[in-house]
Amino acid sequence: MRQQHGGPDSQVVVGGDGWALGVNRLAVVDPVGGAQPYASVPGVVAVFNGEIYNDQQLRRLLTQRGHVVPGRCDGAIIPGLYAEFGPPFVDLLDGMFAIAIVDTRSTPMLFLSADPVGMKPLYYSWRPGRGELRFSSEIPALLGFSGIDTAVDELALDDYLATKAPFGERTFYRGVSVLPPGASATVTAGQLRVRRPAIESGRSVATTLAESGANLNARLDAEVRRLLQADVPVCVLTSGGLDSSLVTALAARHRPGIASFTIELFSS
Repeated sequence: MRQQHGGPDSQVVVGGDGWALGVNRLAVVDPVGGAQPYASVPGVVAVFNGEIYNDQQLRRLLTQRGHVVPGRCDGAIIPGLYAEFGPPFVDLLDGMFAIAIVDTRSTPMLFLSADPVGMKPLYYSWRPGRGELRFSSEIPALLGFSGIDTAVDELALDDYLATKAPFGERTFYRGVSVLPPGASATVTAGQLRVRRPAIESGRSVATTLAESGANLNARLDAEVRRLLQADVPVCVLTSGGLDSSLVTALAARHRPGIASFTIELFSS
């Protein structure tokens, strides 16, 4: 109920012995056939926030391996990928996402994952003495649970006042953490393990200003094109700045006549 501003087109809660998953769905791809949770693999239940851009490629991979992926929704591939590759399946995903999977096939396990950039945050509260983990895509929804330490984290508050953002895994509340970008977490047998991404090294970089500009333009064009994929109307929100104006121009290349809107809030 605390996240209904994100839609929802559907609201579902499922659960079993010692676990529960809830999801509000804002239907963008396959509005009719993409209902959550996804459970095409017996014993694997998944919920998902975000968008996977290479889902068609991964769907073909699963079909070749004998999986039946229902509907056309991008998130429907998650149970099959998890069954085939285990938690490392997230390395195959190209997109922005927060994923939660409950695996009850042997020892029950909860698996959480955040996308490499942290576009779709995943907040959690861990109570080690009780072996309980609660999570949500927004802090206000998480605070709807009882027993969460809501004392202010003064270091995080200091970071925010200085830089407009807390650093690392901290939030304003001592009892609430955020899964770092690219990280995953597992809970099994009352134990929480967080796996953080390895630091990349040796990546090649552009050597000239012209090369850097060309690379940036190509990357932005590709990303905007992928974000236009939807089964519902798509628009562009502009602020009047250079960044949103550039996004609008790139979007118009691939979808001529796309509508754009500017939103401004006035205080009385």
